[in-house]
Amino acid sequence: MRILLIGSGGREHALGRKLCADEAGLELHCAPGNPGLAELGCCHDVAARDIAGLIALAQSLAPDLVIVGPEEPLALGLVDQLQALGLRVFGPSKIAAQLEASKSFAKDVMAAAKVPTARYERFLDLAAAQAALASWPAQVVVKADGLAAGKGVVVCDSHRQASAALEELAALGQPLLLEAFLEGPEVSLFALVHGRQVIALTTAQDHKRVGEGDTGPNTGGMGAYSPGVLPTGLTLDTLIAQTVQPIADEMVRRGTPFNGVLFVGLMLTAQGPKVLEYNVRFGDPECQVLMARLKSPLLPLLLGTAGPVDWHEACAMTVVLAAEGYPGPYEKGRAIRLPNCLPEGTHMIHAGTRQRRGVLETDGGRVMNAVALGATLKDARDGAYALAGQMRWDGRFYRADIGWRALTAVCR
Repeated sequence: MRILLIGSGGREHALGRKLCADEAGLELHCAPGNPGLAELGCCHDVAARDIAGLIALAQSLAPDLVIVGPEEPLALGLVDQLQALGLRVFGPSKIAAQLEASKSFAKDVMAAAKVPTARYERFLDLAAAQAALASWPAQVVVKADGLAAGKGVVVCDSHRQASAALEELAALGQPLLLEAFLEGPEVSLFALVHGRQVIALTTAQDHKRVGEGDTGPNTGGMGAYSPGVLPTGLTLDTLIAQTVQPIADEMVRRGTPFNGVLFVGLMLTAQGPKVLEYNVRFGDPECQVLMARLKSPLLPLLLGTAGPVDWHEACAMTVVLAAEGYPGPYEKGRAIRLPNCLPEGTHMIHAGTRQRRGVLETDGGRVMNAVALGATLKDARDGAYALAGQMRWDGRFYRADIGWRALTAVCR
């Protein structure tokens, strides 16, 4: 089978690695890919945002399946154009991708589907948002309506901080949202959706803030573990019934069925689970731990021809190794030194790397992932950090506390 995988990050490397491990003789093509994916298949120098270039590449390759990894080409309508050529694609249409590309669209769909979420207001300009701020509590969440690479959300503790956040996000040129602050542990839920058919996957926990103890600015994600911790009495099936199936049904009702992976960001409040946001692709770095734990072959799940899903009983953790300065400005081109021998139960994922003149170099803010499986979360953590300590380049850093809340709770 010939597959074209769109994207160049850790998510795509994790997907490609799982597909190649499952399927003997699979022919993998990636656009643009990365050095990790180049070890698995053929990489083509076509950017994930180059829609015309991707269309031309797909026409020349005639793949059996196209898998679109990142959110940007989904929001730009790549799936619609590929399907118009008669190609089979895993990923939502442009309209369905608005569940992530427009937070206000997602809120409208949630309201129609009666999915629990926080109260919000949407503003088309900065002045209107600033004027409305006085009527909101001091603790408020400020959001950009559209895509912002995981950095379009600011949790504020005062009106002064919220005003500054509104000014900062207004520079993106998108509508702005004020949203009620929700309190409780967060968890990410994943499901594959094919129209009304929902295949439950599992939960994971991301760590968005750059600093230990969940401090500092938001990032694309500094680490994750799976499974996520759910309160006693709350099941995966309950969460799917409350937050995924109603959305799948509502999108069908609107004549724009969702096909792809639905990634639900949840806050487990004292009043019950509430949706923070929907994403329409595998999370990064959540995908890395999901693929590490997934026992079932991935391809039939993406095609909607298999389910339920079989998982390894082990826990998984990934630690993101980042470039100095991230999530702010950072340098590229620093030589990476990788270990020759990996600790048992671990593997490396390329997230922002390039190969130049035979040297592996940094090429992004989040550069590499150290991934480990373990019988317990502590075992997975120990393995991930043992590997992270052996992956080096000038200025590299990582959070030393991935999984800290769950591990602290276990130790009580």
